[in-house]
Amino acid sequence: MNSREDAERAWLETIPARAGAPALYIFPHAGAGAGSYLSWARALGPSCALHAVRYPGRERLVREPFWPSVDCAVASLAERIPRGSSTPYVLFGHSLGALLAFELARELRRRGSPPPALLIVSGSRAPEFAARIPPVSGLSDEDFVAAVSQRYALLPRELLRDAAALKYYTDLMRADIRLVERYAYRSSKPLACDVEVLCGRSDPLVTEEMAQAWSGHGRRARVSWYEGDHFFIHQSKNEVIDHLRPLLVSAGLLEPGVVNVGGGVS
Repeated sequence: MNSREDAERAWLETIPARAGAPALYIFPHAGAGAGSYLSWARALGPSCALHAVRYPGRERLVREPFWPSVDCAVASLAERIPRGSSTPYVLFGHSLGALLAFELARELRRRGSPPPALLIVSGSRAPEFAARIPPVSGLSDEDFVAAVSQRYALLPRELLRDAAALKYYTDLMRADIRLVERYAYRSSKPLACDVEVLCGRSDPLVTEEMAQAWSGHGRRARVSWYEGDHFFIHQSKNEVIDHLRPLLVSAGLLEPGVVNVGGGVS
């Protein structure tokens, strides 16, 4: 394996399919690693390659500096996710990942690459609303942890009892949240693909208005609501997967009539 392949393996956690298979790229939420969504591969089956994007500062990229901005993140990702062929691909992102997937689709368009067959944004406001949140990345560690815990209800109790693990996770979250706080939306023409919008009914961060506003960013947008809060994709994960399967069939990623082995998501 050459150095370029090694670099691609570091940035993308891949479950391969046959050569030339269509691809699903998954962009995790803030603080998450690439392994967060690998169980989706078993649920979706072998028809497409699944590439979970790894952000710097964690896992195999623990020594890589954090991205300072969404623009830098997208420029970095565009170099590592080349899209020069006609093979179908879909971009999926949750929360911060949705923003990165959206901006990557726009960057790939600027570079002359074909559009994704579908953009799936989950737990995310439309980009014009993205940075309209009270900034917390500049708070002290103690205040930052309290603010993140209240906003996302995300930190497990065992993490709060482990000082070293909490410091590591706090640094990840701070860097990732800073990306959103520094983000400045720039208006552009809609993407040449549909946008599928997934939302949690109890998510305090995404309102109906913010979700429906995605309609201005693609050929058309459809909003679906699930039981759960900001992390409804874990709380209602099997329902989400069941919803995505026919969409991925229509996008050319999954073969119709193929049932996954083992049922839903573990």
